[in-house]
Amino acid sequence: MLTSLPERVAQLKEMALFRGLSEAQVEEIAARLQDYMLPANKLLYGPGDRAENFYVVVSGRLLHQDVADGQRTGEYLLEPGDPFGAEALLAETERQAAVSALKDTQLLYLTRRDFLAIVANYRAVAES
Repeated sequence: MLTSLPERVAQLKEMALFRGLSEAQVEEIAARLQDYMLPANKLLYGPGDRAENFYVVVSGRLLHQDVADGQRTGEYLLEPGDPFGAEALLAETERQAAVSALKDTQLLYLTRRDFLAIVANYRAVAES
């Protein structure tokens, strides 16, 4: 199910990361978002994968497992409205976690290029 621009804008406005932006700025970011459906029990990415995207959960539920030296060091759930994936993009490192769908999950994502442009152009996002 594709999300409309108004739905994307509403989703972003709820997130602390984008609260300092104007309506026009949020709309610009929302227009760059792309839809992705991750089926239940599928891996989105694992430790060592190259960081390619910044994600926002629209619906469904994901399990985020932190991994260090091949051992799971912690885990938490990602639910609608939760953003994730920014740290590895900003640090330009490989993923240090495994993220998988516990049930069918709809995501929105920004490519690395779009995410880094937003961080560079919007101080409020960079500070968050």
